[in-house]
Amino acid sequence: MNVDRATLDFLNSFSHDEKKEGQRLHDEGAVTQIFGNHLLIQGRIEDEDWSCRTRIQLQGNEWVGEADEKSDSGRAALYATMLEKVARKGDLPEAPNEIGQKTLTEVIEDKLGRGLTGEEDEYLGKIERLLLRCQRRSEGAGERLVAERKATASSPSRPRHAACP
Repeated sequence: MNVDRATLDFLNSFSHDEKKEGQRLHDEGAVTQIFGNHLLIQGRIEDEDWSCRTRIQLQGNEWVGEADEKSDSGRAALYATMLEKVARKGDLPEAPNEIGQKTLTEVIEDKLGRGLTGEEDEYLGKIERLLLRCQRRSEGAGERLVAERKATASSPSRPRHAACP
């Protein structure tokens, strides 16, 4: 992971407990929404019984974050948001859940001809978290496969199986 100094400083500014909880939130796919650019990141984190919006802005040479949850949970949400930005290598959508110029929720509501119920909105959030988790796992698997192929190609003393390229 190759991150800039401002990002490292931001991540290192959290307590051990905040980092641990933020890592858990990130690993479990609780970052259900993230968007922005190289100067501003906005996110939404949803855990079992709470949700939190985050906003992290680059001011000068440092990231400054705020969360609508003012407790340790909000700090952990900020940490999880930055971890998601790093995991995506800074490649963030410019708007939340974009499909063309509409959010996923707007597309579904247009198709249904009505707003989503609370239960439907909650279900959509679970689907988004699942998709993010699968996307991260597949990206990691691809990177491991490339590394294994390079290691295999660079070690001529290692015998190859006839079925392997």
